Amino acid sequence: MAHILIVESNTPELVAESRSQGRLSEADNYASVLRQINAALRITSVAPYAGEALPPLKNVSGVVFTGSGVAWCVDDPRAEALEGIMRAVFAARLPAYGSCNGLQMAAHVLGDTCGAAPAGREDGVALGLTLSPSAEAHPMMQGRDAVFAAVCVHRDHVQTLPAGAVVLAGNGHSKVQAMVYEQDGVCFWGSQYHPEYSARYVGEILRDIGVNLDLASNMMRAEQEEAMDLALGLSQTELGHDMRTLELQNWLAMVAARVAAQAGRGSV
Repeated sequence: MAHILIVESNTPELVAESRSQGRLSEADNYASVLRQINAALRITSVAPYAGEALPPLKNVSGVVFTGSGVAWCVDDPRAEALEGIMRAVFAARLPAYGSCNGLQMAAHVLGDTCGAAPAGREDGVALGLTLSPSAEAHPMMQGRDAVFAAVCVHRDHVQTLPAGAVVLAGNGHSKVQAMVYEQDGVCFWGSQYHPEYSARYVGEILRDIGVNLDLASNMMRAEQEEAMDLALGLSQTELGHDMRTLELQNWLAMVAARVAAQAGRGSV
């Protein structure tokens, strides 16, 4: 059984605010989605901004870094607690997945720059996501159409790419919408968009932060998947659970294959 560690990338104040408004924390939402994909997973979490130390990684199979609503970018000194966790995970050679802030943090740790996107916020749905030639042979994007849409909510993005990183998807707003880095013992897959978010969850975030309230209302209505076409102009297939979580399904399959391979080596 795979053991997934989820790194809560929000502060305790933001976690408490989410829960007070009836919304799951980032880590709790991620755990719920991963269990929908594979109910047999063992899932634990750590909250570095709450002062929690990284638990022993000996029996951890993979690590997920959530998105975050913090006011600072990943290169800010206030992000050092989260950065330290990621550096330790990479040093332990564990496969990792990062969404939004998680992608940006990985890119920063690996040597890039991040900052506010010149085009401003990208909220609701990232349209025109286009696979790169490298994506055709990479398992992270297996099952994706050449051009697709995904739910998103972000201000910052990756500005320059770390040496050795491979872009798998981008759009007119952000050239780095999906990226992998697989060398020097690091195995990181990440996306600027959120495969762990439902349309409703994005709508609740926008509502709670007071941004794009009309869009927030449409996103929450679109949670009834048969209403997606009416509310967002997108099909149920595009943003339904099976398609929107595709990258996470592929990542968990990769983690499971590694667990099986390690078990096989241990039995020899």
